[in-house]
Amino acid sequence: MSRSELWAKERAEKLRYAALRNPFQNTVQIGIRDSRKKKTTDEIITRNKRLREFYDKKRAEGKPFRVAVIA
Repeated sequence: MSRSELWAKERAEKLRYAALRNPFQNTVQIGIRDSRKKKTTDEIITRNKRLREFYDKKRAEGKPFRVAVIA
């Protein structure tokens, strides 16, 4: 295989992973965000409590946002 063919194959794999990652990432972001239109208190009221707890735990471990969302 030539160098350009290898590059094209690697690029295709990265695009495939992004195509899988983006819908999952968007779904998790919807699940962990505050479900209210206007904040009246500092308490976070999420759409999915278990998902938010897991996300907060991963962030407390020092994981970056993107890793915590995909984990």
